Amino acid sequence: MSRFRIKPPSPSMAVASIALFVALGGTGAYALQGRNSVDSGDLVNRGVKHKDVARNSITGKNVRRNSLSGSDLDLDAKMVSDAFTVAPGTTDGGQPLCPTGSYATGGGWEQNSNQPAPGETVVYSDFPFPPFLPGPPAGWQVSLTNTGSTTGSYTAYAICNDL
Repeated sequence: MSRFRIKPPSPSMAVASIALFVALGGTGAYALQGRNSVDSGDLVNRGVKHKDVARNSITGKNVRRNSLSGSDLDLDAKMVSDAFTVAPGTTDGGQPLCPTGSYATGGGWEQNSNQPAPGETVVYSDFPFPPFLPGPPAGWQVSLTNTGSTTGSYTAYAICNDL
């Protein structure tokens, strides 16, 4: 029966093994404490770029109050519109649709003239379109009822941002 005898490593092999262990994990264990954790000491000014941040990973609760201004946000919002008229005693509306590759983040409407008189336009609906479907809304839906005696002129709007 043969016996295997393991020789102790040479001093140069011991030094190389320790250096490899430190290089692979010894110092990295102290750089970031915990899973997915980064603090201000780990960052340099202007060091975090758009590509470094996952979509929807930063929300309002992650940002210090009053620390951002409009110039800090690169929203590239676009406003689209759809003009329409509503005859007396009827309900009609407009549906502005966002360009391909964008979605509606808001919307609304305005009356384009003094006719019908204030109080003679009733909002029937004002919401993202299409409602209750998976995925972001493609536009905005506005329906108004004209209870006056003259035709009303209106414009529906959608605020659109890139996907």
